[in-house]
Amino acid sequence: MEQRRLYDGRKLVSANAKRVWEELFLAKKQLLEETLGVTIMPDVGASRAFASAAASQQWLNFVDNEMKGCYGAKDALQIHIQLQSKLHMVTGGLQRLASKKNIKSTGTARQTVVSKQEFMMWLKVHVTLIHELFDLQYTRYLQWHEHTKKWCLDEWTNLKQELTRERGLWGPKNPSVLNKYMLDSTEGPCRMRMKMIPNINFYVDYPYRPNVMNLENKTTKNKLPCSCDSQLYYERVKTRHGSCFDPRIIDLSQPNSSKLEEGVQFDDAIVDVNAQMIKNTIKRSATSVSSADGDRDEANGTASSSDEPISINDDVAVDDTASSSVFSDSPQAPPRDGSSFSSSTLCSSASVASEQPERLFLPKEPDSQTLLRLLEEGEELNSMYRCARICGLDSSEGLLLFGKYHYYVIDGFTLLKTREIRDLDFLPEELHDPIVPYIASGATRNRSQKRLCSKFAYEDIRECHKRRYLLQPIAIEVFSSDGRNHLLAFPRKIRDKIYAKLLACAKSLTDAGHQSVSGQKSGVDVEQGAGLLAVLMGEMSVTQRWVRGEISNFQYLMHLNTLAGRSYNDLSQYPVFPWILSDYDSEELDLTNPNTFRDLSKPMGAQTPARLEQFLKRFREWDDPSGETPPYMYGTHYSSAMIVVSYLVRVEPFTQQFLKLQGGHFDLADRMFHSVKDAWLSASRNNMADVKELVPEFFYLPNFLLNSNHFELGVKQSGLRLGDVILPPWAKGDAREFVRLHRQALESDYVSAHLNQWIDLIFGYRQQGQAAVDAFNLFHHLFYEANVNFEAIEDPLTKNATIGFINNFGQIPSQLF
Repeated sequence: MEQRRLYDGRKLVSANAKRVWEELFLAKKQLLEETLGVTIMPDVGASRAFASAAASQQWLNFVDNEMKGCYGAKDALQIHIQLQSKLHMVTGGLQRLASKKNIKSTGTARQTVVSKQEFMMWLKVHVTLIHELFDLQYTRYLQWHEHTKKWCLDEWTNLKQELTRERGLWGPKNPSVLNKYMLDSTEGPCRMRMKMIPNINFYVDYPYRPNVMNLENKTTKNKLPCSCDSQLYYERVKTRHGSCFDPRIIDLSQPNSSKLEEGVQFDDAIVDVNAQMIKNTIKRSATSVSSADGDRDEANGTASSSDEPISINDDVAVDDTASSSVFSDSPQAPPRDGSSFSSSTLCSSASVASEQPERLFLPKEPDSQTLLRLLEEGEELNSMYRCARICGLDSSEGLLLFGKYHYYVIDGFTLLKTREIRDLDFLPEELHDPIVPYIASGATRNRSQKRLCSKFAYEDIRECHKRRYLLQPIAIEVFSSDGRNHLLAFPRKIRDKIYAKLLACAKSLTDAGHQSVSGQKSGVDVEQGAGLLAVLMGEMSVTQRWVRGEISNFQYLMHLNTLAGRSYNDLSQYPVFPWILSDYDSEELDLTNPNTFRDLSKPMGAQTPARLEQFLKRFREWDDPSGETPPYMYGTHYSSAMIVVSYLVRVEPFTQQFLKLQGGHFDLADRMFHSVKDAWLSASRNNMADVKELVPEFFYLPNFLLNSNHFELGVKQSGLRLGDVILPPWAKGDAREFVRLHRQALESDYVSAHLNQWIDLIFGYRQQGQAAVDAFNLFHHLFYEANVNFEAIEDPLTKNATIGFINNFGQIPSQLF
């Protein structure tokens, strides 16, 4: 009995000790590692790999010692083996001789009679198989040769660009005034993106169009994407290089003066939402969806992509079998971080195939050699997943690879049920089931776009956050310590699994609130008070840090946007900032006068009583016969993809995103963003369909106010030609001065005292429900995540149309308070 009590006591003590160590490990992992001087690996797989490495070394040492001990007996053992083999040969000969005698004596041997026709038939079959085998080997050789050629060309292109770039080894001493730049996605302090990188494809995207530039029809001219520098660049290149220049920098096609065909467009995002618009959107999608579904049904489903956990290899372990069938030994080269490779050179394999006999013309489907060359030399992959990288309005499907020390995001490849890695450029669309539907996202498969291959070390993972995409919980946003980040979408069933794997692999996750992109430690409540224990443990919320004056108003707003799921990578959920000022007429900006500022306690639709009364009248008199749409005040949103790109249309890559939303041409000049004052008056007073807020670039990036690319944006009806954005008088015509004073106004005492009221409207309790009605802050019900249940929508046409509709019109941020 006493032994039983001792046993129970030991078991209880060990369980409590285990719990204490677990709590200590979760809370003070970094302190434990510094104190013990070792790296703690919570992943069982990592620990097993660490133990197996030591065991393997011991086994190799044992084998070496045994071999050394047996070296002296090698000659005697060899003689014994030779004698045994000779005896075996003699015994086998005697047995065969005895069997022949028995056959002759009995005479029971059977002879197979083969006719001449059967012999010739089997001979032809055998010859045909040999021909097919050699054809297959030759075709694989051609593919390997094309892959090697493509890889060399890509490496040479990257090396040439690096050597001849501005400030490069062979670069120009004085850069040309015709050089164009684009905004890089790398984030700096306070998540500000200010780095400009060369835009080498600018004159390909905006070629010189002589047949358009000489037209007298200004309406047609200004609807096409043109730059005034394109003609100068073309003439300079033609003078220096003669006929040896890229033909894509000139467009000799004749313009179509008729009205361009417009698809599902929401011009400047100031169109009211109504039930008829949703129905029209569904009708437009019906034809394309039905045809796509019909093609997909006729295809062979066994080779298509899928989202089932086992059959599609969402997590494919690279075992011996997979290694022999999927991967092959080939020369490897380590890629540069964030390197890119073009898929256009892959198409050159078709020209080689066309020169071969017809029986060798097979689809050039690149195998995993191209993929392996993008990995670090000596990399050992342990798992891979299908993913889609979200960038603005585009989604590039590819693979997420987990290696030993790095993880990779590689565009343009997918996994099939057969455990094959296939290049999407050579995979028929009916055999591919995209993660992000093309119809929902408004995108199409682009076989010539530049692909991205990004490599991240596990120790560089700064943070990892779950995100929603298209109002669905399918995405993860990974932040790196060097400022790069990716928004990755996955099949719904595996998102949480990949999130847990990233957290387990990350070695240096930021846990300090002042270093986090969200401004606080993970798991801390945004509204948590600053108790004594919380202060001692360093677990203050971002709100408490703002109240204590540890962070600025700009930092606080960026942290709240991050916590609410707003991302630079998704234009439909871009970070939202408030209009601060209402004075855009004075020569000097007086930040001590309350009349200089807007009313932060009211949304943009309630800034003027006259316009607010019209919104309230709509709310009171709303009557939907179908009962599907409840009453609302605002049919447009304060932040959407179109609002973002219309603000940033003068800076690439937002110009290309704007053109994509507008069907390949600029909007009418009178609807383009051209004046800060006019934009304020439209959003606060004049336009019943405009209640937009601002974007973070208004407070740190002067480049978006300048037409440095000299785009032909058009001429207004008043005769004003659009160029740089017209600034208020107090900015003195200087974009940098405007940004400086605007940022100063954001950090002023008045805004600091009233900013919490605007935050309650956007991120707090006044964004929905009765509190939103009382605050005049009620939007269309489709803008709210809780009002849309995509799992309950059975009709795929309705689901795709609703997703695309919400994606274009904007989404209410997640409620934080």
